[in-house]
Amino acid sequence: MITKNINGLSFELKQDFDFTFLSEYGNVFSVFDKQDSGYLCFGVQNNNKKLFIKMAGAETIRSNVGTDVAITRLKSTVLIYEDLRHPILIEMIEHKEIEKGYLTVFEWFEGECMGKQYNSFDKFLTLPLDKKLSNYQDILLFHSHVNKCGYIALDFYDGSIMYDFITEQTRICDVWNFTVKNQ
Repeated sequence: MITKNINGLSFELKQDFDFTFLSEYGNVFSVFDKQDSGYLCFGVQNNNKKLFIKMAGAETIRSNVGTDVAITRLKSTVLIYEDLRHPILIEMIEHKEIEKGYLTVFEWFEGECMGKQYNSFDKFLTLPLDKKLSNYQDILLFHSHVNKCGYIALDFYDGSIMYDFITEQTRICDVWNFTVKNQ
């Protein structure tokens, strides 16, 4: 195991990886390394603009897939994000190859991931019913859009949803498990 430190933030990998590409986007202020997808994600700020970077290629501790599979999966999401553009879907602004990997760059959303592995899951459960129903309506609205675009969500899960507890806005942040119908 390797412990990496970027801008004072530590995380562990199975093997070392070069993250110098991140400096092109600004200073890392957050690391999201608890995914089992093989992705490693970063919150980055530059010139008063925050970005969310999702990358594949580094061997993460919790990954249940190899780096080649993670890279292929991340690349496959690019067209889906472009096809499914919607106010509830986090906006992808760039994607590209990096040395030994691939990355996608998104507009930052101030929400928290609803995945069970995060503290926000329990926080969400304590919300009043009307707030939960509003979140659910947003998710249904997005899935209606997905259907109209000819896609279907094969494995939509809590880790695909973000919620901002202050503005009460919902965003979908992961579409790797969406596919074109009748494929």
